[in-house]
Amino acid sequence: MTSIECFASAPTLFQRTSALIWTIDALVSVGDNPLLFRYQYAIMMVLLEKRPELKGMVSPGDQFFMDFFMKQRARSGKLRVLELRKGIMAGTISADAAKAVVPRPDLSRRRIQEKYLRQGMGAGDGEGSTPVA
Repeated sequence: MTSIECFASAPTLFQRTSALIWTIDALVSVGDNPLLFRYQYAIMMVLLEKRPELKGMVSPGDQFFMDFFMKQRARSGKLRVLELRKGIMAGTISADAAKAVVPRPDLSRRRIQEKYLRQGMGAGDGEGSTPVA
């Protein structure tokens, strides 16, 4: 067994992923920017994508974190994801209810892009928003 195979084995992968999520939670909550841990977390996500059968074995709270934390840009959004994750882990909120209230900056950017694409397509008469010098 190679070191990568050992590192990516199911028990080790779950333990490391869970430990990284808890570490990121602790550091972000106090205001630190855990770049190294976020980098390691991104590597773990790549390993999990290569083993999709393992993704269903992840706890609902950790799955929620994996789905939404890296999509957040603002610190307030990250803190909200962490707060909702703790609620899921404690059983005070369901994962579906948390998904309904989590900030979604990825969707707002997409809506803005679609809006401007529609405006650009409607301006087919040569009168675009580009100034002519």
